[in-house]
Amino acid sequence: MAPTPSTEDKVTDISEIIGIYGTWQRRFFIWVLLGGILSCWLSLVTPFLAPEIDFWCQRPQTVLDNMSVEEWKVLAIPTQINLLTEEKEYSKCTMYETKINGTNEKDVFINVNKTVACEKFEFDHSIYSSTLLEEWNLVCEDNWLISLSQSAYMAGFLVAVLVLGQASDRLGRLPVMLLCFAFMIIAGLLGVFAPTFTVFIIARFFIGLGNSGLFTTAFIYVMESVGPNHRIWLGVGGSFGFSFGCIILPWIAWLIRDWFLIQLAITLPTIALGYIWWWIPESPRWLISQGKMEKAEEVTRKIMKINRKECADVQAALQNIRKISQMEDKGDEKLHVNVFDLLRKPSLRKITLYLFFIWIVTAFVFYGITLNTNELSGDPFINFFISGVVEIPACIMAMFSLRYYGRKTPLLSSLVSGGVVCFLAIIVPADIQWLKTTFLMLGKLSITGTFAIIYVYTAEIFPTVVRNVGLGCCSTVARIGSITSPFVKELSRATHPNVPFGLYGTVLVISGLLVLLLPETHKRTLMDTLEQGEHFHRPISQNKGQEQRHVSTGGFPFLEELTSETKLKILNSPPYSQHQVA
Repeated sequence: MAPTPSTEDKVTDISEIIGIYGTWQRRFFIWVLLGGILSCWLSLVTPFLAPEIDFWCQRPQTVLDNMSVEEWKVLAIPTQINLLTEEKEYSKCTMYETKINGTNEKDVFINVNKTVACEKFEFDHSIYSSTLLEEWNLVCEDNWLISLSQSAYMAGFLVAVLVLGQASDRLGRLPVMLLCFAFMIIAGLLGVFAPTFTVFIIARFFIGLGNSGLFTTAFIYVMESVGPNHRIWLGVGGSFGFSFGCIILPWIAWLIRDWFLIQLAITLPTIALGYIWWWIPESPRWLISQGKMEKAEEVTRKIMKINRKECADVQAALQNIRKISQMEDKGDEKLHVNVFDLLRKPSLRKITLYLFFIWIVTAFVFYGITLNTNELSGDPFINFFISGVVEIPACIMAMFSLRYYGRKTPLLSSLVSGGVVCFLAIIVPADIQWLKTTFLMLGKLSITGTFAIIYVYTAEIFPTVVRNVGLGCCSTVARIGSITSPFVKELSRATHPNVPFGLYGTVLVISGLLVLLLPETHKRTLMDTLEQGEHFHRPISQNKGQEQRHVSTGGFPFLEELTSETKLKILNSPPYSQHQVA
């Protein structure tokens, strides 16, 4: 009679030893939430560093010092029609030709028949005491550099996704997180004390690089440290930190109103949070995967003590987990999958390209609306605050809709409804701009829900062997949308203020229509192989005639080529046996 396996021989996951969700995981998750707040501040602070403020050509010094700003504008600044409000306003970048022949006002000659470009500027200080615009004269033909600085930040996100994700798999979670902290702190301080705007742009790139790398790796760490049943709600719940950051940031800017102090205020917490991360050990799951069993045992015992968990033989339990991991690795050695595997088979290729477009549009509209709240009428602080508040119900609605209405219907609804409200914003009369702002906030609510839904949907739609590759590639191409989104402001100035709304509406509706071409994954068994994925995504008409064969394989077509004995063995084991029971 074979001996009964010990408890340690039955352990298959590290969470069974340290606890599926205890004090240690709870502390770590709180740190991730705090980090999400900080991540939001660093990502979306640009509208408060370089806000939309009034400026005009500078009055001649010494000669017209006693002349009020309004008198100067009446005399020397031409007027033009504001395309958004359809009202007259003073030009910001031109003035009438002015000649000074003496030392008093009578010696100033203003030629109202000729306009010239401003050489120097004065800025309105009624809302902000200091901005990046004034610091480096980033106005008129140089105003696009503000959008460039935000795009540089998003480019840092892109590089982090491509490089630091692989680095964390090879070097460990902790070294990459500490490296990213160094990037954020050094680059953050460099941005505060930047001697030129070029240096500021470089600093923004490395802030984005560190921010993305840090919190992406921290998210992976959380998923590796809790039980399977907690990964879904922790994964979605982690996004609430970012939403809370959107709510808090405008109040920080409202209280300070100085770009230098605002930048300093969001950089110093990075240093404070960094001290906390020094107390976090390496991921025990990663240590086991690398065969560093002594260190894994040390870290595991530390976490067990905090969670008040006990195990008769920790070393044996960890060795069993290692053994299972090695067996899985051997089974996957021949599966060196990459992005080209997503494009090799026709049905998966279509699905992948559709998802790429939807991800790009989602990031483009989300950051386009959020970063350009200053372009809307009304108080900029309140507008940004509302855009943050709407993210909370959006995430909650997404969670409930995913549970009760599947995947396609919620995703389709959020995309199309977002497009419709953007189109409605176009037809709002010029004299009720508050309604336009309301429609844009509804658009922000819809696109935030889209972000929450598409992560879950994408993870389900790809087979297991390419799931990480597929989700990673979608997240990577989404950066194309976030990099280009800051330039929507320049598009509105070069064409018409309503053009961005039309662009948002068009791409959102197109994305929604593409969802109709995607399969439903709700309550469906996840695919494991590329062949399963190809069959799953194949049109129904091509699958007719195979239903009878599916009966003998428990509904899993990939078992068709196996022997009867192998089929029975697989169908009687999890997760397939669980699927049949369900």
